[in-house]
Amino acid sequence: MRLISGLLIFFGATDILLAHSLDGEHGLAEQVGHQLVGFHHLPLTILLIAAGLVALRTWYEKTAARDN
Repeated sequence: MRLISGLLIFFGATDILLAHSLDGEHGLAEQVGHQLVGFHHLPLTILLIAAGLVALRTWYEKTAARDN
């Protein structure tokens, strides 16, 4: 049930954010900056960073337990 709830929240957040790209007149740095720290993209960026940190922590704990 946790997995389903997490997926529903994730897909709901992506639907609200409606990620998009800037037009071709903007440079690469401006487009990347917009995608990562644009106010309306920021919640998804934070969610992805948090999920990555949780995954790394879980992986580290599993490998540390296996080494002991």
